[in-house]
Amino acid sequence: MTIDERLEALTQSLELFAHMHTDAEARQAGAEERQTAARERHDREMEEIRREGRAMRADMRRAFSMGVREARNARRRRQELDEKFDEKITQLSAAQLITDEKLQRFIDSMKHSGNGNPR
Repeated sequence: MTIDERLEALTQSLELFAHMHTDAEARQAGAEERQTAARERHDREMEEIRREGRAMRADMRRAFSMGVREARNARRRRQELDEKFDEKITQLSAAQLITDEKLQRFIDSMKHSGNGNPR
């Protein structure tokens, strides 16, 4: 191989190397752009996840608060109903005693009454 041939081969090798280097730099730049875009997308998605998490925690706080409030209201209503029930039972018991007493008087009056005729 002559010196010119060797020089030509080296020149071609250098051109090929320069072309490969340029391609590698372009691929690297593309990879960096994709990585930057992926990082930005990741950051947006993480912010959305955090925002949804905050909203969910707020919803859960409201739901638990409403549940506690409803439980307290239900307990109060139950106590009121129990008080009314006790009052009605007392009234019913008193009415039953009066009915029993009147019935007994009626029965007793039937025993002593003979419409003028002794029994």
